[in-house]
Amino acid sequence: MESPDLNFILLVDDDKISNIVNKHFIRKLDLDVDVEVALNGKEAINFLHQLSLNKLLSSVLLPCLILLDLKMPEMDGWEFLKVYEQNFDEELRSKISIVVLTTSEFECDKIRAMKNPNILEFIKKPMSEDIFMKLVNTYFVKGNYSLM
Repeated sequence: MESPDLNFILLVDDDKISNIVNKHFIRKLDLDVDVEVALNGKEAINFLHQLSLNKLLSSVLLPCLILLDLKMPEMDGWEFLKVYEQNFDEELRSKISIVVLTTSEFECDKIRAMKNPNILEFIKKPMSEDIFMKLVNTYFVKGNYSLM
């Protein structure tokens, strides 16, 4: 399978400071990537649901990467994953890469995450530019991205 282009990222995290920092360094890397934020799993599900209803929008705005926190109010990362799997078909899910980005220190969270077929990586916060670029170069179009 060919690696997809990286063109749209959805940050799903209730920590507004983490979102600001992550958006800043992603934009600083000059990757020509749109970045949106959902403050909990419910907002992310609603966002994806709206896109799935509108094929024209989903072809442009469907996130190819979701950076997912586990601990959030209203709907946490685990609940998001359950609803995501139940409500979105395999075709849509195959277009989205999910990386858990969390403060969790629990090995059981890492094991649980890595058993989920929708999750590519489990990364402890804070995300760094080096770790982000490693993700990009591993899972997205090769050779197009490098640290400045």
